[in-house]
Amino acid sequence: IEVVNDTYGDAPGLTASVKYLDIHGRELDSRAYPVDSKDDSTLKLCDFQAPQGVDIYYLKLTLSKGNEIIAENFYWEGSRTGVWSAIPKVDDKNLKTSFTTGAGYLTATVTNESDVVLPMIRVNLNSRKGKKGEFTQVLPAFFEDNYFALLPGESRTIKIEYLPGEHADETFKVTAHYLR
Repeated sequence: IEVVNDTYGDAPGLTASVKYLDIHGRELDSRAYPVDSKDDSTLKLCDFQAPQGVDIYYLKLTLSKGNEIIAENFYWEGSRTGVWSAIPKVDDKNLKTSFTTGAGYLTATVTNESDVVLPMIRVNLNSRKGKKGEFTQVLPAFFEDNYFALLPGESRTIKIEYLPGEHADETFKVTAHYLR
C-alpha cells in the first residue's frame, strides 16, 4: 500500500489510515502511519495483508491532514473465487436522501441505514414541472462524487450542479441506488 504524491509540492504532516472491514463495517484491522510526502514521489506504507477467516472484506484507505480528508479510496476483495454472491442484497429503501437547493446546485446527503457496507452507491437527480407528472433525469448534472461506498450509519454529502435556467420552477428529487 503506497501514498503517491503527483503534485509539485511537498505534503508534510499527513496521516495515512488503513482499515480492513467486514461486510458489516466492523474493523478487522486498522493502522495509521505518519506521512511526509515529497512532491512527485511514491512512499510505501506497508504490505497488503488479506484478513483471515472472512469471505469478503473491504479496504478503506484515507489520507488526511488533521481533520481534513485529502484523499479516500475504498476497495472490496474476496478471499477466494466465487464469493461475490455473499455480498448482501439490500433494498434501496435503506438509503435515505435529503437535500437543500441553491442557485444552480443542490447539496445532497445520502445515509446508509442498513447494517451492512454498501460498496457501490449511485446518486441521481430528477425533476418535474408542477406538482403532477413524471420525474425525469436532469441532464446535464455534474456530481462532486458518485459511485461511492457507505458504511452502516455513515453519510456522505455531495454537491450536484445543473443548468439553473433549464429547471426554473421545477420540483427536484434526489435518489440513491445500491448497485449490486
